[in-house]
Amino acid sequence: MKIKAYCLSFLFLLSTLTALADAAPAEMLKQVSNQMLSELNKNQGNINKQVVGGIINRVLLPHVDLETMSRSVVGREYWAKATPAEREEFKRAFTNLVIKVYAAPLSTFNGETIEFKPMRDSAAARPQVESVVLRKSGQRIPVSYRLVQSGGAWKVYDFSVEGISMISSYRSQFDSILQQKGLAGLMNRLKAQ
Repeated sequence: MKIKAYCLSFLFLLSTLTALADAAPAEMLKQVSNQMLSELNKNQGNINKQVVGGIINRVLLPHVDLETMSRSVVGREYWAKATPAEREEFKRAFTNLVIKVYAAPLSTFNGETIEFKPMRDSAAARPQVESVVLRKSGQRIPVSYRLVQSGGAWKVYDFSVEGISMISSYRSQFDSILQQKGLAGLMNRLKAQ
């Protein structure tokens, strides 16, 4: 259930960031949501993991700060010790995991919508935008997005569903593997999934 909410939020968030690079974060996210809903509705008759994975790759990933996200997931210590090649390899492996995990529940998209709340501090270097995913059942799922300016555009580096951060969740899952086997061991585990 939470994975589906994560996935919906992730897709709603990221799809039009290029066109909206100079927009305020909240306004940009509203427009992203509208475009993402349109894509999902347009494909609803044949939506599956492959279609959603394609949308994520083509539309969303170029607008995610994968560097910040990856560094945050493994922690500064492991990131600092990694070579540039290891960092790139981890980003690829982690990105593939995220696509697999989030494409499955999104393939069951059923007309959900998203409502954004007014921002409190739009001048922050890393603003947080609050929203609510509205399911057809009436369920309201709180979602917050964290953004950072990267290359002149707002990019998402984390989001939370019902107060649970994606980065924190993965960090806690990966912690024991990192301690026992290091970054190379974690990458091997991710590639095997």
